[in-house]
Amino acid sequence: MDIQLDVAPCGYFSIADSGIIQSINQTLLTLLGYERNELLGRHIEATMSVTNKLFFHTYFYPYIQLYGHVDEMYFSFRTSDQQDVPVLLNGVRQTRNGESVIDCVVVVMRKRIEHEKDILNTKTKLQELYQATHEANKERDTVHRWPLPIGVSITLQ
Repeated sequence: MDIQLDVAPCGYFSIADSGIIQSINQTLLTLLGYERNELLGRHIEATMSVTNKLFFHTYFYPYIQLYGHVDEMYFSFRTSDQQDVPVLLNGVRQTRNGESVIDCVVVVMRKRIEHEKDILNTKTKLQELYQATHEANKERDTVHRWPLPIGVSITLQ
């Protein structure tokens, strides 16, 4: 693997059709807390929780076999200390040296998820504010529609 790919600002790995890791860049190794010799030759499932193994076999493999690529699949890998790392996974199946391989790029999604949570919280607060304003305006309109008793006047200042 050349140095540029090894230290690229995204994770990269290549697996055989069987799921055995053939190459993996240092960026992904660092992210997951492994040494290269701990993962090379092992199944990619070694970096997954049970749930993500099921997801990988249910969606990733069939999709890449059928279409030859996977774009923007939301996924989680598991670090060596058992922490989940949310990622966006892109993959392409191709033939190299007469063998079928699946090359994948991994982009960490932690910050995006936090931004999305902030956006959702802000949206919820704005909806609550809108609802409160709407209710206050309805009350105001109701008060202004009531006829005043004879001889009573309101002076606005």
